[in-house]
Amino acid sequence: YQPDALMDYLASYIAYWGTYPDQVYVSAGTWEGFLARAGQYKSFQINSVLLAIYVKSLEGLQQLEESLLIPSLSALKNQYVLSLGDQMGLLNQFQSADAEKMFSAWTALPADPLEAYRLLRAVPEADLKHSYLAVYTGPGKDAGAHTAAGIGWWNSFVIDGASLLSRRAGAANMARLMERITQYKAFPLYNGASRQDSLPLSAMGEIASLFEALGAGIAGPESADPVAAALSRNFFQGARLQNWAETLCRIAKTINGAEKPLSWTIYQPPAEAQSRLPSGGRLRAINRFRYIEASAGGAAARMSSTYMNEKTAILRGDPGEGNLSFKFYKTSRDTLPGAVVSIDNPWAAFALYLQKDRAADDQGNGYIPLYLEDEAGKYVYHIQLEFNGELPGPASWYTPENWPDIMISGGMIRERR
Repeated sequence: YQPDALMDYLASYIAYWGTYPDQVYVSAGTWEGFLARAGQYKSFQINSVLLAIYVKSLEGLQQLEESLLIPSLSALKNQYVLSLGDQMGLLNQFQSADAEKMFSAWTALPADPLEAYRLLRAVPEADLKHSYLAVYTGPGKDAGAHTAAGIGWWNSFVIDGASLLSRRAGAANMARLMERITQYKAFPLYNGASRQDSLPLSAMGEIASLFEALGAGIAGPESADPVAAALSRNFFQGARLQNWAETLCRIAKTINGAEKPLSWTIYQPPAEAQSRLPSGGRLRAINRFRYIEASAGGAAARMSSTYMNEKTAILRGDPGEGNLSFKFYKTSRDTLPGAVVSIDNPWAAFALYLQKDRAADDQGNGYIPLYLEDEAGKYVYHIQLEFNGELPGPASWYTPENWPDIMISGGMIRERR
């Protein structure tokens, strides 16, 4: 018979020495401290110390007398002895060149955590594994022939670097968002009542980068691999806030056009479609005005007939090209327009895109009404607007009714209730 207290002590003793080599890594504490370590460490020195630690741990287990152990504790002890022996074998196979390559990769990252985080997240997965993660295998992976797989110190070193960088960059990016969120609550990101304070086109790249750095668009549960989790963390808490961040990021990224320059085209639908669309009690402009002159941003105007048998492009422009003008003429000989519709907005195409009183035909095609009048009456003229990039639908735009009030709490961006 063995007292329970003794068995509890022996179980703790076995677990202590069996896992001791995995517990000896001490965090660098800061991103700057980690970079300094990466520049100073030498793999042969580290492995020399680790080998002594493994020997000491094995001795601590092997000196435990079998007669003191119940069968389950004896099996646990033997399992740890085998595992420590395997890890010592890995140390003997360890390729110092891989570790030095890893140290060099981390050291080459900028001291600025924001820039370092951006660069590290942009590294292709294959390159990441062969440089920054050259001696890292992650949790639960088998030992490889040329890595320190299963050796806790080496895995902990990489996890420490990725986690410190993620937390430091995340904190800085969250602070930047909180500083600028009032500025971002402006057209065209925000479909509010007033569009006087609009964002410049030049801000879209910065906004998209900031939201991407905070994990906008990253969905699903967090990875079980701590390094993958650190480099793909979504700092927005909850589905509602994640959807808001993803929507704003998508709008800004599409408008910025780094991957594909964004442009828009305004079409006039066929006369037959114009005649069938709801008029809201107004007269149809095509029956009064046979010509339309469209321009954007003060550029040269383009004259077109309003009465066409097929869908026809009447104006093209870039996303930030504003102040749209539509001048309607009764005949081609008129020198002055009979009616004018002006959209004085630096994001005029988006003002049209987000116009609420859209019409639709039986096929679900959307149409935007332009309202005009002259001395004889009030009229409606429908147009279609298309972008060459994938923007969220108008209903997905955030408004005063659903724009969230955000705060930072617990290392995350949360919605204030």
